Amino acid sequence: MENKIRYKLKVYRSLTGLHVSVYGDPDLCMVGAFYKFKPGPKPVEQAVQFGEDFAQKAKLKGVKSVAFYRGKNLYHGRIKAFAEGLRRGGLEL
Repeated sequence: MENKIRYKLKVYRSLTGLHVSVYGDPDLCMVGAFYKFKPGPKPVEQAVQFGEDFAQKAKLKGVKSVAFYRGKNLYHGRIKAFAEGLRRGGLEL
């Protein structure tokens, strides 16, 4: 019988970007990243791309599925686009 860890992905949206981290144990951060939105393409499109890239980074660390915690943010706009990018990248939410 193998020990399955349910990873938690916490996302925080600021005015300038997204702060994302994946936790295995309560205080052990497995993967973390900050993405600052650039002028040009829409922030929603950038969030999708960041989600795909972050999913690949997490999969390299052995994370296959996560519980998505969005905090006080609504599941809308950049948060929703980031989650879509994670799914495209191969993470199971």
